[in-house]
Amino acid sequence: VIDFTYDDSSPWPEGADGAGFSLELISPDSNPDHNEAKNWQLSSVIGGSPGKEGVVVEGQTFANWSAENGGVEPNSDADNDGRSALVEFAMGTNPRVFENESDLIKVELVTEEIEGKEQEALKITFCKKSNTVGVTIEPEWSNDLAKWTTNFVSICIMTPSGNGCDKYEYYITDLPNKSKVPDFLRLKAALR
Repeated sequence: VIDFTYDDSSPWPEGADGAGFSLELISPDSNPDHNEAKNWQLSSVIGGSPGKEGVVVEGQTFANWSAENGGVEPNSDADNDGRSALVEFAMGTNPRVFENESDLIKVELVTEEIEGKEQEALKITFCKKSNTVGVTIEPEWSNDLAKWTTNFVSICIMTPSGNGCDKYEYYITDLPNKSKVPDFLRLKAALR
């Protein structure tokens, strides 16, 4: 049994504080000082990854991630949570564990100062895993589920969260369809 003290604030990885990620040693075979924050990182998936190698800190590709997750295909949805494996890769979630959509993507109508003035806007917030390469993820809008567009975002703010994921906040002040026709919003991930 190893006895050590850790914290849930910087310089320790903050995403292990209730966000679903666990703390994992970066190089466990070297038996580093467990009391030092620099020796720890967040798990590569929500819920942790006990017994598996840690994340590739720089530049994880979909191909590598897919191989680590049973060879999932980009458009598959093995856990039936409504998100493709490619979206799960981009967001840093597990393609085999059902996660509640409301815990990962937040959509709300807000009144905030945007571009220097108080405005009403639709705000879309989600996290993208920091070390993914070769993938983009962005919101798309449609009023008929046939034609999708990204040309509606007024401003996008990206904030590194320090927990292995970057928080994206999209503000839409000029909503594309103000008629009574229902509108649809989705997150689309694409390989580059």
